[in-house]
Amino acid sequence: MLIKYLKMVSIPLLFISPLALADIDAVLPSLAGGIDLPNYYACEQIKKQCVARHDARDLESQISCIQQHYGTDVVCRQTQALEAQTGVLPALNAIHTVGLVTWFSVHYSADGIDNYYLLDNTGHLLGLASSQNPLLAQNPLYVSFMRAYPSGALQSQVGTSRAKTPTAIRNQQDGSSQWVFTQLLKKQDCVACDVVGAADIAYYFDSKGQYQGLQLIFIHPISDLHHVSGHF
Repeated sequence: MLIKYLKMVSIPLLFISPLALADIDAVLPSLAGGIDLPNYYACEQIKKQCVARHDARDLESQISCIQQHYGTDVVCRQTQALEAQTGVLPALNAIHTVGLVTWFSVHYSADGIDNYYLLDNTGHLLGLASSQNPLLAQNPLYVSFMRAYPSGALQSQVGTSRAKTPTAIRNQQDGSSQWVFTQLLKKQDCVACDVVGAADIAYYFDSKGQYQGLQLIFIHPISDLHHVSGHF
């Protein structure tokens, strides 16, 4: 029933492709310092109570109950802000904090895909880079890829031989960090389109955990992608 509710409460955003949602770049003050996991869990329990308290067919009352708690309960402020951006909330075990940076994945059941997000220490929420990112336009590696695949696209989905996690996290002596995700390159910009390569994208954070920018550092050709997860 909770899953059914979550689909209903997120209907306005789920009409938008998850690929579009991946282009998120927003500063959320309620998420400064990272996601407070105890509060996140507490709000999750409040939402479950709203679902249990009302008739299973009365979705309007369930949604009204949750919206009321969103407006009055401090523990739900970060949850409300996050849901407004991503449409579907990440599971508690999908949220990971390393140093001053948080990363998480969100599963979109309508398309069966996971999009990945980074949150810096100031509350700056970023979807992993996609073809819409202006920093890619002049990158020689990306230009070469687009010549080979004029309708090709970089997506926020990732895939490696291990779990779908950052490919590497490199912490520097000055406290700054570099996060590398191996993201999928597809023949066209759609969920079911053929994977034709993968790009290693580095995301940079300073010693205070503040996002500094990104860089495409390597493109893997399709012949090297035996390690990419098969369900893509």
